[in-house]
Amino acid sequence: MGNMALEQSDAPPEFPKYLWEKKRVPAKNEPFFAYWVSRFLEYARRHERPVLEYQESTILEFMNFLESGYRVLDWQYRQATDAIKLYSPKPPGSAPGERTKWERSLA
Repeated sequence: MGNMALEQSDAPPEFPKYLWEKKRVPAKNEPFFAYWVSRFLEYARRHERPVLEYQESTILEFMNFLESGYRVLDWQYRQATDAIKLYSPKPPGSAPGERTKWERSLA
């Protein structure tokens, strides 16, 4: 992305399948969405954050890292944001349609 090469995705295999089955993104973009989820999971593991439960703080940290450390283009940041939104479950107990702090910060 920018100067990054698209690497083999280590996103969970069910995520690309979900994108494909639900037609959530154009087929040509599926590898890129899986790429961003892979980078998010890699970031979470490297920083010893739980990846199997919703952690809004981890998402916010990763998005800040992309902005400052990765120096991605605006459209790449939006694509990464969209990918993580599709991948990440809502926090337990959140009301349907309720936006998280992270989603509100993007508005």
